[in-house]
Amino acid sequence: MILTKKQWKKIEPLVVGRVTSSGARGRDNLGFIEGVLWQVSEMRGWSHLPSKFGSWNAIYVRFRRWNESGCWHQLVKDLGDDSELVAIFSKVAAYADLETTKKIRRIERAEFEKHLYFEKSFAKNDVHDITIFTDSQWREIETLFAGKKYYPVILGRRDLRFIEGVLWLISEEKQWREMPSKFGDWRAVYVRFKRWDKCGYWIRLADDLRENDVLFAAFSMIVGHIHQTKVNELKKIIRKNAREKHRLIEETAATVAADVLVPTSDLLQPVTVKASGAVT
Repeated sequence: MILTKKQWKKIEPLVVGRVTSSGARGRDNLGFIEGVLWQVSEMRGWSHLPSKFGSWNAIYVRFRRWNESGCWHQLVKDLGDDSELVAIFSKVAAYADLETTKKIRRIERAEFEKHLYFEKSFAKNDVHDITIFTDSQWREIETLFAGKKYYPVILGRRDLRFIEGVLWLISEEKQWREMPSKFGDWRAVYVRFKRWDKCGYWIRLADDLRENDVLFAAFSMIVGHIHQTKVNELKKIIRKNAREKHRLIEETAATVAADVLVPTSDLLQPVTVKASGAVT
C-alpha cells in the first residue's frame, strides 16, 4: 500500500525517528511505514518484503521495537481525527498485537518443553520436606561450583542458608516477606534468587545434579516454580494487551461515529413551503 503525499504529510510529524526529533533517526521513514503496510496487507514472511522498501531485516527489527514500546497504538490514537488513516493503522496495531501474542506463546511453549523433564522428575520424587541439606549433599554442591567454569562463585555456609531459604519458600508456598529471619533478609534472598535465575544457575544445577535423585528433585522444584512464575507473568501481559486493544477499539469507533453523524442542529431546521410549492 502506498500513502499519498497528503497522508504522509500528516503522519510524518508523528513518526518516531523523524528528522526533527532528538536521538536516533530513521534513514527512510516513509519506506519503513509503507513496508510495514505492505507486510500487513500481504501477510507474508518478512523476508519476502520487496527491496524497494529497504532491508527487510531492518524494517522487521524496527517494527518489533515500535511494537514493544507501544508506538503503533499511540500512532492510531494521534490520528484520531482522520478516520481513513485510523482504519489503516488500526490494522497495523492489530497485526502487532498478533505478533506479540505469537511471541509470548512461543516463549511459553519453549519454557514448558525446556523444563518438562524437571517437572516429571519432581512428580516422581516427594521433595516437599527437603529444605535442609545434609553435609554430604552440600559438599556435592560445593564441589560442583568449584569444578564448573560457568559457576563463577565459591560457595560457603551463607550460600547454604540462601539456597535452603529458597527451598523453604517454594515448598511452603509462602510470600517472600514471610521468609523466616534465619535464612537472612528476605529482600537480599529475593534479589539473589532473581540474579541466579538470570544467569541460569538453577537450571544448570538441576541438570548437573541429575545423577543425585534427591538434589535433582529439589532443584527441579525451584526450576518448576520459576517456570510457573514466568507463565503467570506472560498471561498478565496478554490480558493487559487485550484490555488496551478493547479500549482502543472503543475510542476509534466513537471517533468514527462522531465524524459521520449529522449534527442535530441541521436536522431541526424549520421547513417552509413557498407559494410555488417549493420546499425550503
